[in-house]
Amino acid sequence: LGLLPGAGGVVRLTAKIGLEKALPLLLEGKQLRPDAALKMGLVEEMVETVEELVPAAKAWIMTNPDMGTQPWDQRGFTYP
Repeated sequence: LGLLPGAGGVVRLTAKIGLEKALPLLLEGKQLRPDAALKMGLVEEMVETVEELVPAAKAWIMTNPDMGTQPWDQRGFTYP
């Protein structure tokens, strides 16, 4: 979903969490548990079941209408 290396994921991951946090994931192939990904800022929210996913995503979109663009799309963005 845009965070896969080779599909723009290296740039997006680095922009989202910063180079220092991104390097172990990119260079070592380190995997994260969902709670660690949430804490690191890689994901916005977690749900318990697959059935909750689409309703939670729709609710998140409705409560965050300004998130149509990513921080790196904004003028003046600097990498963390």
